[in-house]
Amino acid sequence: MTLDQSKAKQTLDTIKRVEGKSAAALHGILTAPFLFLWGVIWFLGYGSAALFPQWESWVWLALVTAGVAGTIMLAKGVARKSQWFSVLPIIVVALFIYFVSNMMPSKVSAESVIPLTIGLIYALSNHGKMVLIGLAVILATMIGYFFMPYYFSWWMAIVGSTTLIGGGFFLRKI
Repeated sequence: MTLDQSKAKQTLDTIKRVEGKSAAALHGILTAPFLFLWGVIWFLGYGSAALFPQWESWVWLALVTAGVAGTIMLAKGVARKSQWFSVLPIIVVALFIYFVSNMMPSKVSAESVIPLTIGLIYALSNHGKMVLIGLAVILATMIGYFFMPYYFSWWMAIVGSTTLIGGGFFLRKI
């Protein structure tokens, strides 16, 4: 049995397409738990900021600490399955967000730094669905910032966290 060149090229193209779909599916399976985790953290953090503004800094400190610990635990599992994940970028982004948000002139400005930074990272990730999730996070944040500044914490507790959790389901195709 012999294959002519066009059949061989067609077969290789099919293999490439399947390989790309498999890689995208694996990326979604590995990434979704991070979005679920941080969606819950955003819900609790922004919700507590709306309900108990006097405790906001302490609540966020505890939640971000738990989130980073959870992220590292999830990352260890991902690292066994994939070589694309590293904890160093998480630490760099966390420090960047901490310093920039402390330089903001208003509470709403400071609270918008985190989702805008995360949305930008997702949008620049070069993974099709992550780009869409990143743009959704940026859009949700901008709508809350410009149109609901007095209710920004509530907005992000509901819409921001739902965007992340929904993004996790979107990645998993549930």
